[in-house]
Amino acid sequence: MVFLRKPSIFIVGAVVLSAVLLQGGNGILTIIVPLRMTEAGLPTTDVGFVGTGYAIGFLIGCVFATGLVRTVGHIRAYAALAAVMGTGILALTIDTNVFLYAGVRAATGFCMAGLTTVIESWINERTPAESRGNVLSIYMVITKGALAVGPLMLGYGDVEGPDFLMVICAFFSMSLVPMALTRGPSPQLPPLKRLGVVTLYKIAPAAIVGCVAIGLVNGAVISLVPTYASSIDLSPATIAVIMAGMQLGGLAMQWPLGWISDRMDRRLIIAFAALAVTVLSIGVTLAGSLPEVVQIILFSAWGGVAFSIYAICVSHAADRAPLDLMVAMSSSLLLAWAAGAVVGPTVASFMMTVIGPAGLFYYASSVMICLLAFVLVRTRLRRAEPKEKKQDFVGLPASSPVIQQMDPRMHDAIDASSIHQGRNTARDPDEQPDLTDYDDGGYNDSPAVDLNPETDDPEK
Repeated sequence: MVFLRKPSIFIVGAVVLSAVLLQGGNGILTIIVPLRMTEAGLPTTDVGFVGTGYAIGFLIGCVFATGLVRTVGHIRAYAALAAVMGTGILALTIDTNVFLYAGVRAATGFCMAGLTTVIESWINERTPAESRGNVLSIYMVITKGALAVGPLMLGYGDVEGPDFLMVICAFFSMSLVPMALTRGPSPQLPPLKRLGVVTLYKIAPAAIVGCVAIGLVNGAVISLVPTYASSIDLSPATIAVIMAGMQLGGLAMQWPLGWISDRMDRRLIIAFAALAVTVLSIGVTLAGSLPEVVQIILFSAWGGVAFSIYAICVSHAADRAPLDLMVAMSSSLLLAWAAGAVVGPTVASFMMTVIGPAGLFYYASSVMICLLAFVLVRTRLRRAEPKEKKQDFVGLPASSPVIQQMDPRMHDAIDASSIHQGRNTARDPDEQPDLTDYDDGGYNDSPAVDLNPETDDPEK
């Protein structure tokens, strides 16, 4: 089956290549920052503070990045954000200072939200509506693979030196090249509305509580697992394999859990996943002295379940949301997840300081037990949606405020939503748009008149 026509294949391919380079560098950065702080003797609470800084930046980026992109254009925005990312990474070579690291991570969080907004809105615009589900799946596999494979480089160098920071900077800089060379109209990026907490809770209480809870847990674990693993004497190479296993586990487990959730009450799947994360968290704390391969398997299983809960929560909310609120609902759930990720690293780092390294997973278990109890109570208070009214599961990642536009469930919702009135959900690749007014990110800045390159001076 052909998902895209030839003109769009080249554009989407270039954009996806930018995403691969971006995520490859981001995967290394996620591990090397806590490792460098731990090796420098900074306390665990400082590592958690820096993790919170990234989440704050990401949350702010989810709110304001779309406005930036809409104002200056996709390519200009991508170039500016990539430059800020590269500069921030180079700043990490100056000193191992908690405030410097927190500031840089906050900036990279904002930039990641903006960069993924550019990437995903462009892919969405160049993909016909009927192919978005397939393209979303391919995009997720490729970018998750890059996020997992990038950190494996840590087994071939010194994490305390500047070498890997230079490599990360190179990844971010090179991600600009395919994007900058992309020709064609910039995507339309309409304003995105969001729902209030009360409205979200009325629509799907288990979904919003689940997103906050998994943000609390995943934000903490992603930020602090390198510190935990280092404290039990695992090597940087093993830590990189553990983080890769968690990402790939989430990619592998999302689809079977989603498939099952299509056939029964999704809240029961959320409850099962919360119970599984609790059990696996306890297993991880007990496996500290076991062979590395056992720990890698446990961490991969943990990531497989924990990283799948967000998408199940979004699917549960999609089953219950009115059609014209689905787009706003999805954007709001991402903010709920990000809000949890702001709090999680700091709270978990305090528990690690008080209890010891195992406090990270005692914290995760505590949050998941609370989620389990809440969801089970909700199943008693409200009946499940009839199977014929349920939407098919889509493994939607918590990546940017526009990712929901690639969700095939949103095709009718975007047409119904007032924030997207008058906008086609997919542009016909054969359609020749009017190029006189569109913002092409800087490609249409040449004079409007035809110039003879041999006799005319374009500066006159």
